[in-house]
Amino acid sequence: MEATATHPRILVVDDEEKIVSLLKRQMENAGFEVQTATRGADALDAVHQQKPDIMVLDLRMPDMSGNQVCWIIRQVYDAKRLPIVILTAAELGAEELRQQAHGANAYLNKPCEFSEVLQTVRSLLA
Repeated sequence: MEATATHPRILVVDDEEKIVSLLKRQMENAGFEVQTATRGADALDAVHQQKPDIMVLDLRMPDMSGNQVCWIIRQVYDAKRLPIVILTAAELGAEELRQQAHGANAYLNKPCEFSEVLQTVRSLLA
């Protein structure tokens, strides 16, 4: 997956519409082309059809966990080709997060500042 110089593609996946909407607006304002999904299965479809440059993924979703989504994606795309940032409200420590989502590049606990999300995304795309 190849980011364009002006508009990297980001896929935001969260079952909470408010979070999706907020991140979409903020990422667009930061210069990203934003795709969204509210279900794990839709996220997998978007990855294969839209080919995002990076994904921000909720860990806990009703249809398929972020862990499952991450595992399936890692069967096709390595961590450099499609970085994944786990953004979760689960009260887990860093080691527990790593165990929950094998193959993710970064882990952030909600609530967090948008600047932290943006910094992590930009760092992984650099």
